[in-house]
Amino acid sequence: MAVPEHIRALKPKEFGCVEIREMKGRYYVYKVSSKWNREKGRAQKVTGGCVGKIIEGQGFVPNHKGDRESAPLYPKVLNYGAYAIAGQCSGDLEDRMARFFPHVWREMAITAKLRLVDMFESRESFARALSSSYLNEIHPDIGPSEETIATLVRRLGPLSGEMDDFMKSYMGRDAKILIDATSIFTQCSDSVSRSGYNPVRRKGGQVRLLYLFDQGKQTPVFFRMSPGDIVDKNAVEEMLRIPSLSKCLVIGDKGFYSRKNLSVIMETGNDFILPLQANTKMIPESFDNEKDERVKYDGRFDFKDRIIRYKKVRSGSNGNYIYIFCDEARRMAAEVRQCKIERIRRDEGAGDETETQLSETDESSKRPGIFAFASNLDKDAEDVYLLYKQRWDIEQAFDYLKDSIDVDSPYMRSNEDLAAWSFLNHITLLYFYGILKALRDAELNDTTSVADVLAIGRNIYKVKAAYYDNEFRVSEIARKDKELLAKIGVDLFRKMS
Repeated sequence: MAVPEHIRALKPKEFGCVEIREMKGRYYVYKVSSKWNREKGRAQKVTGGCVGKIIEGQGFVPNHKGDRESAPLYPKVLNYGAYAIAGQCSGDLEDRMARFFPHVWREMAITAKLRLVDMFESRESFARALSSSYLNEIHPDIGPSEETIATLVRRLGPLSGEMDDFMKSYMGRDAKILIDATSIFTQCSDSVSRSGYNPVRRKGGQVRLLYLFDQGKQTPVFFRMSPGDIVDKNAVEEMLRIPSLSKCLVIGDKGFYSRKNLSVIMETGNDFILPLQANTKMIPESFDNEKDERVKYDGRFDFKDRIIRYKKVRSGSNGNYIYIFCDEARRMAAEVRQCKIERIRRDEGAGDETETQLSETDESSKRPGIFAFASNLDKDAEDVYLLYKQRWDIEQAFDYLKDSIDVDSPYMRSNEDLAAWSFLNHITLLYFYGILKALRDAELNDTTSVADVLAIGRNIYKVKAAYYDNEFRVSEIARKDKELLAKIGVDLFRKMS
């Protein structure tokens, strides 16, 4: 007699391969395995002992043998909270992934959540993280194996057009765009990976990632890979020509200013605020020579209990300006540092290596506390200063993620693999910024960080007490944590996708 489908659906999974046998209207569960039969030249089924029975209305009920074999596995406790928080704070991210990547979006979402929460750095650690998470219960067909992530990278790599379209869907007109860059170190021998130095003078085979952030949406929207030996300001031109990037305010980091980039920004109808190097020649000589601060500066304002003096100067014939600022606290710190240097030289002397370091410090102290921006905005200097300083929140969040997750990809084999891995990191960033936005909307970002929220989530589990339990339950949550999660719109009893 065939076993009914509703009985088959209750088959236990914790014993490996099993079969259900019907005897006098009762359904018993036996372990099964196979061994090679040399005489028959094929595998032969081996039936093991009975581990229990299936009872309608109760499900699988283990016998004494099943109890002994399953005892170490139960109660079943799976990581849950942090993944649910990431998913619920992500807005329409997963809907967009399903639209642009219908065949692999679930694997992408799982990988990005595991990167964010468990910070896995290898295929082996990916498999371990997935097997101990509730994501494995929701998507049982996506196996917790080392090949899962490798297969995803191979399938995603050729979809460069879909990746670009996905990112462009986040871009809009009239946005405030911040440009940032980071390095991926890799042993990939394909053409994009080159030996070069990143901004902290670390050398190796690497790829540079140039990122665009939407300041209003508080989210990364686009990235491009460039060879590791290309200077950032030379690689940014292609990004500035993206059709979606029009009528925007481009706010760059140090190192992005060049006449060529300036020309491209103005050609595409965008505004810009670009910081200049400390030794820039665009600051007028008359400013450097002026000693009377009442003449040297146009005025002052306060920023976070610091005095900021400013000067606005026209630059060229295209309606551009140089905004010069002096942070009094930084100026005094630089002067104290210079006094110490002079004392070292006078009292102790300096070797060649030390003298080189001191000379570099001398160069940076010629304009102590002074920094300048080039811009085509005709605004009050304080407004320009505040626009640039808003990028600090973006940098803090991006630096947290770079410090928490190793974005290097030492075992990627090709440019397509590198592109896929970088895109998965981009999805991880979007989950991160989803939580950050929820904190901002609840006005909690000054007291609570994304790391704090994820730490709360890592201590919340899905628990199944025994085999015959049909449902997992959410573990206990401290009242203050539950109240915090409610404020950012998270309900951990909502069904997770």
